[in-house]
Amino acid sequence: LRVTLTAGPVRVERDGRAAAALDQLLERAVDRAGHRQVVLFIDEVTVLARNLERQERGSGDSFLHTLRRFRQEHGAAVATVLSGSIGFHHVSPDAPSTVNDIRKITVGPIRADHAAYLAECLLFGGGLSAETAHHLAPAVAEAGENVPYYIQHLVAASLAMYRGGRRILSPAEVPDLVTAAIEDPTDPWDLRHYRDRLAHYYGDDAPVIAKLLDIYAHAPAPLDVDEVLAQVRSTGIPIGERDELVSFIERLELDHYLVRTGDRDRFASALVQRAWRAIRR
Repeated sequence: LRVTLTAGPVRVERDGRAAAALDQLLERAVDRAGHRQVVLFIDEVTVLARNLERQERGSGDSFLHTLRRFRQEHGAAVATVLSGSIGFHHVSPDAPSTVNDIRKITVGPIRADHAAYLAECLLFGGGLSAETAHHLAPAVAEAGENVPYYIQHLVAASLAMYRGGRRILSPAEVPDLVTAAIEDPTDPWDLRHYRDRLAHYYGDDAPVIAKLLDIYAHAPAPLDVDEVLAQVRSTGIPIGERDELVSFIERLELDHYLVRTGDRDRFASALVQRAWRAIRR
């Protein structure tokens, strides 16, 4: 690492010695572990690799290849957990091949019964009676699509109404909290993030991707490629060939905007689909 002192805050920069330093650090960890297994956790590894790649072409791939070589050299002596909020395909075309020796696990919504239990615990912890929390929790979990992030927001909104001296919501009214969050101009759930991150994910292709998502957002049912292609051509979206469209769709599947069933795709989340329509107006 190179530390650069400027007039502002200290800035830490990567230089050519970083890869060697990483090698030395990993080797030292294995040596010191003796007969014990080393477990290497790296969170947001894809963001790190992408940032390295943007700073210096090839450096992100080099970082990922270093980790791969480390795993292969030490075998069972090393266990690796790599997590990230974006896919490896955002680093470079070659990046996914650097982790083809690691089992991939998609972290999606939790089980419905676990989601209801989470909601119940949060509601009870927030001051509702055990009976009321148990009664309301399944509706909160369902409205939040069993996603803890949405469940926490729904619980917070429910408790805010309760603490504000208003009545306790009925299960049938919980979906109204989702509508209120989507329509709130302050965007309390940060749903505009799904739109705003396109520029970071897709670069110059972001406007085309957004228009493609518009098609899916307004579709009453899942669409196959040819149905989407017909709309692309009728609306003048600048996608040249069918293969290019398929490539865009596959990238949207990898980024969990779309989900495929058979030969058709739809929005992976009905909540995000509603939010997308509202955001795009």
